[in-house]
Amino acid sequence: MNDPDYSGKKGQNGMEQTIEDRVRHIISVTEELIALAAEENRRLMSGRSNNLQDIVIRKGCLIRVLEGWLNQTRAYPDVLSETPPSLHAKLSALTGELAEALAENTVLLTRALAATRRRTETIVRVIRDTRTLPPGYSANGRHRTCAPSPVSIGSGLKA
Repeated sequence: MNDPDYSGKKGQNGMEQTIEDRVRHIISVTEELIALAAEENRRLMSGRSNNLQDIVIRKGCLIRVLEGWLNQTRAYPDVLSETPPSLHAKLSALTGELAEALAENTVLLTRALAATRRRTETIVRVIRDTRTLPPGYSANGRHRTCAPSPVSIGSGLKA
């Protein structure tokens, strides 16, 4: 679906859509969310957790559409009773798949976050250790009172 802000309420010509059309749209949104979660999970498992921005943005748009649908069905529960049984069954099955994909996604994101924290703590520890070398003599025979030179922690930043 090219329009992430599409709410499923009106068709392209501004006319009200049928319940069936709205359910088909939500099915496509759910299928795309499942595919995005699977791709994000593949990237997380391969250790490419720093390259997820495209997925995160698209997931956010689709989740807003899905939340709008869920709010609508909560406000008007009869909408689901008017849904054709085959579409209702497909939407129910996809909802289960999405829940599983997002549960796995949560586990992988938690692991990636923990790994990032460990890397950050290691970098900070190395910087602190380097900055607090015991006084003594350096390799060129001069008196050393701290790190031999400022330790860079990023472009233009010194520790």
